[in-house]
Amino acid sequence: MATTQESNVNEDHSDDDFNQDPLEAIQSEIPSENTSVKKKRRLVSGVWNDFAMIPSKPGEPLYCECKKCGRKYLAASRNGTGNLRRHLKSCLKKTTRDIGSFMVSSDKESLITTNSNFSQDKFRELLVHAVIRHDLPFSFVEYEGIRILHSYLDSQVVHISRNTAKSDIKKTYQKEMTRLRGELVACPGRICLTSDAWTSIATDGGIALSEKIISLVKTWGIEKKLFSITLDNASANDTCVGYLKENLTSNNDLLLDGTLFHVRCCAHILNLIVQDGLKEIDGAVYKIRECVKYIRGSEGRKIKFYQCVSAMSLENNKGLHQDVPTRWNSTYIMLSGALYYRRAFVHLHLVDSNFQSCPTQEEWEKVEKICEFLEIFYDATNSFSGSRYPTSNLFFPRAFFIQLTLVQKLQSSDLYMKKIAEQMFVKFNKYRSEFNVLLAIAVVFDPRYKFAFLEFSYTKLYGPHSQELSKIKTTLFSLFDEYMKASTSNTIFSTHVGNNSRTHSAEERGKNKVSSLMRQEFQQFKSNEYDGFGNFQRSQLELYLDEPSLDVIVEFDVLDFWKSQQFRYRDLSKLARDLLCVPVSTVAFESAFSLGGRILDQYRSSMSPATVEALLTHVYTFVLRPDATYSILIDNVRKQTGSLYSDWDLLPPKQIKDPEAKKLQKHGHLKIGWDDKEFIVDPEDKKPEGYVPNEIADPDAKKVTHFSSSLRCAKIPARRLGEKDGEWTVPTIPNLDYKGPWKAKKIKNPNYKGKWKAPMIDNPDFKDGTDLYSFSQVEVKVGTLFDNVLICDDPEYAKQLVEETWGKQKDAEKTAFEELEKKREEEA
Repeated sequence: MATTQESNVNEDHSDDDFNQDPLEAIQSEIPSENTSVKKKRRLVSGVWNDFAMIPSKPGEPLYCECKKCGRKYLAASRNGTGNLRRHLKSCLKKTTRDIGSFMVSSDKESLITTNSNFSQDKFRELLVHAVIRHDLPFSFVEYEGIRILHSYLDSQVVHISRNTAKSDIKKTYQKEMTRLRGELVACPGRICLTSDAWTSIATDGGIALSEKIISLVKTWGIEKKLFSITLDNASANDTCVGYLKENLTSNNDLLLDGTLFHVRCCAHILNLIVQDGLKEIDGAVYKIRECVKYIRGSEGRKIKFYQCVSAMSLENNKGLHQDVPTRWNSTYIMLSGALYYRRAFVHLHLVDSNFQSCPTQEEWEKVEKICEFLEIFYDATNSFSGSRYPTSNLFFPRAFFIQLTLVQKLQSSDLYMKKIAEQMFVKFNKYRSEFNVLLAIAVVFDPRYKFAFLEFSYTKLYGPHSQELSKIKTTLFSLFDEYMKASTSNTIFSTHVGNNSRTHSAEERGKNKVSSLMRQEFQQFKSNEYDGFGNFQRSQLELYLDEPSLDVIVEFDVLDFWKSQQFRYRDLSKLARDLLCVPVSTVAFESAFSLGGRILDQYRSSMSPATVEALLTHVYTFVLRPDATYSILIDNVRKQTGSLYSDWDLLPPKQIKDPEAKKLQKHGHLKIGWDDKEFIVDPEDKKPEGYVPNEIADPDAKKVTHFSSSLRCAKIPARRLGEKDGEWTVPTIPNLDYKGPWKAKKIKNPNYKGKWKAPMIDNPDFKDGTDLYSFSQVEVKVGTLFDNVLICDDPEYAKQLVEETWGKQKDAEKTAFEELEKKREEEA
C-alpha cells in the first residue's frame, strides 16, 4: 500500500500560502494502475471556505469563484491564496466576519472589530449628516450607548465631542452655502422668493423682518436677480414689502420699479374666503357629522352600516371620514363621502331604531349643494399648493371660475346658497383688487389661453372695454420692453468684450471696423421695423400672441413648451421662464386648508437668536409678587407673566365646580333648568300633502270572483266566499320612490345658551402653603446650569445688578466664544 507523508505548513508565514494544486487533488482521486486505494488530499487553506472550485477540462487553467459575489480567480497552486485573502477583506457581499477580524480587549474582556476600509473623515461626515437630518442635539455624539455602538462596529473609530460636531456642522453649512450661492449667481434667470411665517408672542414688526430678508438676500448675492416675493396677508408683511421695495428700487434692482414685486398668497386668500362661507353652514352638515360619529362609535355599528352598503350595491372602500373643525378640506371630504353612501344611511335608518340623526331629503339636497360648491375651492387650493410644477399660469383660470360661480350663486333663487355666496363674495372682492397683475399676465404665457382668455374673462364679468384689461396689456408690453432692453445691453457688452479680447493686425482691424459698421447699419435697418416686403416688423410678443392657441388639455408641461421655443423667442422665453416660476402660495398642501393659525409658544418665542446660534450666558429673572402673580425675564426682557395659582400645580385650585349645582331644579311638580338642546323640532313644520308612503297598493292585483273548471284545485268552502270574510283588500307592495319616514325639520333652539357648566365656587380645601416659595438649583437641560443666584425683594435692584455684572461682560464673552470656536475649527 502506498503511503503519503503530509507536511504541516504554517499559513501565516506568507501572504501567498502553500496550497495543493486543485487539479492535482482532483486527479489524485482517480485510481492508478498500480494502486487500488483512492488518494484524497484536502485543501488546507481557510480561504477555501469562501471559494468554490470551477470544473475545467484537461489543459485549461483552473479557476475558483467567490461564494458571495461570484468573482473568479486563478486557483492553481502556483498562484497562491494571497489574492483570495485580499478579496475576502473587501468583498462587499460578505455578511460574516472571520474570527481573525475580532480582537479581545484586555481591559474590558470584550470583542472589538477592525475594518481596513474604515475612514475617520467619512465617519465624521456621516455622523454630522445624521445629526442634521434628524434634528439631534450636539450631545448625541457623546451618548454612551452611541459610542459603544461605534466602537463595536470598528475599534479604530475616534469619538468626537459635541463641540467638534458643532464645528463640523458649521463647516458643512458653509460648504453647502458656498455651493448653492454659486448656483444662484450662475442662474441665468431671475429668482422668486417666498416666505411662510409663524406668529410669535414677541412684538417684532415688518421692518425687522425686511431688514433680515435684505441681509439674507445680500449674503446670497441675489439682490439684483429678484423677480417677486410671495407672502401671506399679514399686516406686518405689507410693511415688510414696502421697506424691501424702498431699498431695492433705489438701486434699480426691481423690474418696473417694483410694481409687480409683491404677490399675495392665493391659498391663504382662498382659505379666508371659505372660512366666511363655512360660518353659514347650519344643521345639515351637523347631522352628517353626527351620522359619522354614530357609525364610527362601535364596531357593531360599522358592521351593520357596511351590511347596508352591500345591500345598496355600493363599494365599501370609499370610507367614512370624520372631519376636523380647523381643517375645512376634511369637512368637504366628509360630505363627499357621505353623499356617496346616502342610500346606505337611509337604509340604516330603517333597520336601526337607534340611528336618529339621518338627514332629511331637504337636508341631503343642501349637503349636495355645499359639497359641489366647496369642490371648486378644494381643487383650486390643491393646484395652488403644488411644488413640483408652475402655478402662476393656473391662478387666473381658477380665480375666474370661482368669481363666476359666486356671481351665479348671488343671482340664484336658492336663498340658502345665496346667503353663503354673499359672505364669500364680500371677502373675494376685498382681495380681488389686491391680486397682482403679474398673475393675470402669467396666463398669457400659457399657449392654451394667451391674451384671448383674459379678454373672454373680463368681457364675461365686466363687459367689453374693461379698464383693467387695458392696464394688464400695457403692463405686459412694458415688462417685455424691460427684457428687450436688458437683452440689448448684454449683446452690446458681449460685442465690446469680444472685440478687445485679442490683438489684430492693422489689416484685420480695418476689416473688423468695416464689419462692425456694417453690423451697426444692419441693426439700425432692423430697428426701423421694416422688411423687404414693405410691412412693419412685429415683436416677439406680438408674433406669439398672433399664433393660434393650443388645445386646452389637462396634462401640459408649459415649461417644456417654452424651453423648446427659446431659440425662436429668445427674449420672450426668458420673460416666460421668470413669470412661470412665481409661486402663488407660501404654504404646503397640508397647511393650506387649516383654519387655525400657527403660533410659536412662549418658550420658542423667548429664545433669542444668540441662544439659538451659540451657548452663551444668559440671565433669567423670576419676579414673584404678594398676590402670587409672576413675571419671567430673560436678559432683562419680559417674556412671560401669569399666576402661580392657575399656571402651576403648586397648590389646590382656588376655585372648584360647585358639587351641589344641578342642571334641573324642581319647582313643585315641574323641573325648570338649563336647556342644553342646540336644535329642536320646528313646531310649525307640517307634513306635506302627498308624501310618498312606504308601501303602495299593487296595481296588478285583481279580485278573485270564480275559478276555471279546468283548474285542478281544492274546492273553497262556501264560508270563505261569504260575507263573513269581509271586504276584499288590495295587497300592497314596497314603494320604490319611498325615501324614508317624514320627520319635522329641526331649527336652532331660541332658549339655547350653550352647554351647561357647573358654577365655580371657592375651594374650601385651598390654603396658601407656608412652603410655597422655595428655591432649588436644578439642571434644566443637558449642559445648562444655574449659578450666581440672587434672591432679593427689590426688582429694580435686581435689574440694576444685572446690567452692572452680566451687561458689562456679555460682549466680551461672545467675542471670546467666537474666537474659541474659530480656534477649534482650525485645529479640527
